[in-house]
Amino acid sequence: MITRAATQELERQIILKVLEANAWSRRKTAKWLNISYRSLLYKLQETQLSGFSDTPSEAANPASMSIPLQATPKEIKSMWTGDTSN
Repeated sequence: MITRAATQELERQIILKVLEANAWSRRKTAKWLNISYRSLLYKLQETQLSGFSDTPSEAANPASMSIPLQATPKEIKSMWTGDTSN
């Protein structure tokens, strides 16, 4: 069973990776993740990235992420949705 903290950490990593891939655009990121913009803002706040702007910050350091930087968008999306049927 995955704990809530582990789930939030995974979501945080995925959101940061997708933000980076979308030039830090929160609207494009929400669309790509197939969630509402408001849901993305809530998740950013929930994962302690509430001070997040459209430019990278110290808290959004991609080097500290444990998602492989070479992960494809399809792989990231399957991590996000939990779909392992690829």
